[in-house]
Amino acid sequence: MPDSQRSRSPLLKSLSSKDLRNKSQTRSAFTKQPSSDHQNFSADAALFHELDNLLSKKLHLADSNELHHEINGERHFGDSPNNDIDNNNGNSSNNNSNEPTDLLDDASGSEEEEDSEFANVDEIDGPISPSSSSGSLKDYFHSHEPYNGTGSPKQQYSPKSESTDSDKIITSDDMNNEEDNNLPVDDALKKLLQQKAEEIERGTSSHSFTKPTLDWEISDFYSLYHELSGWFIQKDYGSLKSTMVCFQKSYDTKKFVEEYSYAKNVVKELGAKLEINSMDIRSLLSLAYISFGTFQETSSYFHHLDILRRNNTLLMPISKILLECFKKHADCCRTKNSNLQQYNALLFYSGSILFFMINIGIDQRKKQAKVVENFINSIEEADLMLFLTKYIDHWRWKSRLSMRIRNIIILLHKLILLQFGDESYYDDTKEFVKKHHGIKKKDPNSCNLSVSPLEYIAFREDITSRYPSSNIPKGDCPEIMDNPNSLSQFLEIPRPRSRSTSNQSLGEPQVHISTPAPSPPASPTALNGMKTRKSFQANLSFPTFYPSSGDYDNGVMDELSHKLDIAVDETVLPFSMQEAIEILSKSVHIKLSTKQLWHERELFMIQERGWCNNDSGLQNDPFDYSLIHTQEASTMKRIEKYYADALPLFSSLVYVLLETIETCASNKVHFEKDYTEEEINELQPQLELIRSKEIAMESSCAILFLLLKWFKLSHCLKFEYLCSLIYDSKFIITGVNALYKFTEEYQNKIFNKHLQPTHSFWSECSLFNIQYKDTLEISISGEQNKNLNIRMLNSEVYILRILSKITGKKTQRLKDLPLNISGIFKSLYYVFNLDIYHPILKIVHELAPFKNKRWRADHMDLVSGVFLHEKLSLTENWITGKDITGEINDAYGQEIALRAMLQFYNFYHYKKSMKDCGYDDRTSNSFFSREAELISAPY
Repeated sequence: MPDSQRSRSPLLKSLSSKDLRNKSQTRSAFTKQPSSDHQNFSADAALFHELDNLLSKKLHLADSNELHHEINGERHFGDSPNNDIDNNNGNSSNNNSNEPTDLLDDASGSEEEEDSEFANVDEIDGPISPSSSSGSLKDYFHSHEPYNGTGSPKQQYSPKSESTDSDKIITSDDMNNEEDNNLPVDDALKKLLQQKAEEIERGTSSHSFTKPTLDWEISDFYSLYHELSGWFIQKDYGSLKSTMVCFQKSYDTKKFVEEYSYAKNVVKELGAKLEINSMDIRSLLSLAYISFGTFQETSSYFHHLDILRRNNTLLMPISKILLECFKKHADCCRTKNSNLQQYNALLFYSGSILFFMINIGIDQRKKQAKVVENFINSIEEADLMLFLTKYIDHWRWKSRLSMRIRNIIILLHKLILLQFGDESYYDDTKEFVKKHHGIKKKDPNSCNLSVSPLEYIAFREDITSRYPSSNIPKGDCPEIMDNPNSLSQFLEIPRPRSRSTSNQSLGEPQVHISTPAPSPPASPTALNGMKTRKSFQANLSFPTFYPSSGDYDNGVMDELSHKLDIAVDETVLPFSMQEAIEILSKSVHIKLSTKQLWHERELFMIQERGWCNNDSGLQNDPFDYSLIHTQEASTMKRIEKYYADALPLFSSLVYVLLETIETCASNKVHFEKDYTEEEINELQPQLELIRSKEIAMESSCAILFLLLKWFKLSHCLKFEYLCSLIYDSKFIITGVNALYKFTEEYQNKIFNKHLQPTHSFWSECSLFNIQYKDTLEISISGEQNKNLNIRMLNSEVYILRILSKITGKKTQRLKDLPLNISGIFKSLYYVFNLDIYHPILKIVHELAPFKNKRWRADHMDLVSGVFLHEKLSLTENWITGKDITGEINDAYGQEIALRAMLQFYNFYHYKKSMKDCGYDDRTSNSFFSREAELISAPY
């Protein structure tokens, strides 16, 4: 085939145009002129051959082989690179082409610049080995491409030498033994590549193996090894010897450990003494030694764990006495003005006993369910959670060192876990609640996507605007969804594409609906007039002009429409529209929070219309679990009781917890490489202070997150009320500052490469038994996450989750996010861990539509992470499909409507608690009351 008739390969377009013109004039030593035999090959074969020749010339491989090659029966010598350049200019006498040699005389300067742009194309794309460019392409082609000639294609293209042709034939063994000129790959990389391939085959979530991976999963309760040491600071360990000495003076420790009946009698005797005199320090010290696990008689770490579980289970029957003593000791520390040191010691010992009992209760909730359930009921009867919340509220206004607020916060954290449950019990309770309200269980591992009722309403409006005569299923959405006469309309605003700002800016259709004939041309405009940019997008507010795929009047229906279950009687829709209607109508998923909000919106609208004395909503509340007698229902009743009693105290609780988190922003991280051994010893008090702050911050973040999680399961408006308190307390600023502090030396902090105190409850207890001390290191080596900074990781994830919850689907709050938060997210995103990724990507999912293209380009890894790791809605076009103008315009109204709904919900259901917040029914209708109300009204 002549060169002028060959189609250009897309692969050759990356080379310069000058080389493409020269390919028909000059051939290097590896080229072959077209012949009759060459026409027997396909066009792809010729393109492979041309590409090989051009790559050979670009790499100047002609001078590497100065052998004679036979081309069309003639003998040619390989030219040097310089001679090859001269030949390209038309000065060679060995050019056998019939084309003129002065074609390059017309080359312009722009073409020379184009050649210079591609001068280093091989260096940019990577080195190409001579073997791959000179032989591999041709060998691959000749070994796979069929031919119609008489001889072997390999023989036609192989250069002649002194050896015979049979020696030049490449056998299969030679191909297997061919030298590999690629870069060497070590075994570790091969293993990673193999794991990556297996993940892709299985369809599981995969990630880039170039990122460091953090093998860790967040948990509300890890193990007793991790949880118990957080209660103590360095100076508290001196109390261990005091408790042991006091117990040994009155009782036989060895007999207590070996004989269960003796231990039970001792516990009963000490409980009776403490019931008579709650200030009996000796009885309290003996009970503390029992709660600590009688560590002197333990021979190993595992033995100590068994004794801890056994002893604290023995103490649970006298929990009522211990709870009353703890409350008395705490009241003395709060109100007394003398003997505060003694009361402080009593509070520490009674609090320590309760802390150990609560942790054992969490650890043994499934194994000893009956004993733990009785212990939980005793705590509920004593209203310990409400007592601790009031205690924290008092500390906000009248703080004292003797109140031990750090220990109180840690105790409240563990108490919430015991009273409400950990993550596994939460899943069981959530399943019970959904089943009770008839909500379909959604498989988290399922690949099927769903839509919310709000999205389905927007979809119905879009279809109706385009096909007005269509009849679309309404679904299970109530009639109050889009009521313009209620303030609550701003809570759920359908956003169809037909009403979006971008769609409203489009022009009207140019063809009339009734007479779809071309409109007459418009009047001529001035030559110097502005040229308007014409848009070819369809305005979704107008019905479609185009006929459907069937003719209903003639009885002709689209064959594809018969496959669908939904049949439209009055009109024939396109098959794509019918299919979309069927898919979305079957994919509507109504959440528990959506049902709860619909019920309260209906009551709110009744109140808006003046029906204030309607108590039927309270009597027929579908979210009341008081008549159900199950373990899960008991948990929901505990949540309801705590919310009703502590409603006026949540503001103080949030304030104190956020202050605790904010104090950690001043913590300084110390690394061993920066200090000598003497300086490290001097830093120990400072390191101990940093450790105590970090533990308090972890507990504070956990309290906020656990309350948000359980309140949302109870009722979505409980959750929104606490979210509004956290937001109003400037959590965004506090949380972002804490996250920014985490990003400094992030990986070193995660893997505990910074200086920190080495003491623990277990190491201090082992000092009292030599055998225990010798085997401790080996015993704790199997503990998971031993070498990770669990406190920082937990605090980080809790802060991210709280931040995601208070800003989720609330545009007004997204505005308060600082500009540097995306940089913080990128720093945290560098380490692969899905527990860290999910809250980050949820915030990015909300934030990205409001950012410009430059921001999206700079944070493409975060945007891509949303597609990779988050489960999106079926109709969601989140990155570019949001009505940004509409969202921003309605943001303030949404926040006001939410606050009004929260005020109504709390006052309607919890009037007694709201009186402490200043809300009450108006009892006087006098003239002065009416005038005072008019004066104080904002309008």
